[in-house]
Amino acid sequence: MPQEKRWTRPIIYVGAIVACGVVLLFPLLTFVDGYRELAAAAAAEAEDHAGVVSKLAAEDPRYWAYKADRLAIAIGPIPTEGVQRVILDAAGERIAELGAAPASPVIAGRAEVAENGLRVGEVVITASLRPALARAAWALLFG
Repeated sequence: MPQEKRWTRPIIYVGAIVACGVVLLFPLLTFVDGYRELAAAAAAEAEDHAGVVSKLAAEDPRYWAYKADRLAIAIGPIPTEGVQRVILDAAGERIAELGAAPASPVIAGRAEVAENGLRVGEVVITASLRPALARAAWALLFG
């Protein structure tokens, strides 16, 4: 009988750890999936906009960075809430931006703006991770 009591507490601890792991696994996987989805979307959007901005830079290599209005049009309409689009020059200074800064925590997709093979700037798409965190919280509560 005393030997059975000796194993009861460790078995309860192991069972509790396994149960916590099982409970947290689905929300964790939900968050990772949402994170990867947002990261891929931000990177793809940055690549698309960098291509357009690179064409504008090729048209007027010397003065492309001073055409903020054309650049703002090139990076599309005002993004949805929680997304910001920014064009930076080679020195990292903001040339144009659309959308308000998203709420923390954020993820950023970056793409190089090139003219004749030289880096002349960068397009940065910043998105909030709050939707991914909200889905993970829902999965924790109701999953």
